[in-house]
Amino acid sequence: MLDFAKGDAIERRRWTNQTELAARLGTVPDVLSRVIRELTKAGLIEMDRQSIRILDRAALSARAMIQGE
Repeated sequence: MLDFAKGDAIERRRWTNQTELAARLGTVPDVLSRVIRELTKAGLIEMDRQSIRILDRAALSARAMIQGE
């Protein structure tokens, strides 16, 4: 997500659905849904119809590093 963000937001075009977003991020819709729920619950991101906003870039980056190990 961090790589696709412009500033602290990933813009979602109106026609972009969960499947297209998952493919863009290199995953599948079920995994993306689960991760978005987890990251939202942790207060790292906020998602609406137009964008995914990064609320805590440092914590999201740290979490990505842990997942990548």
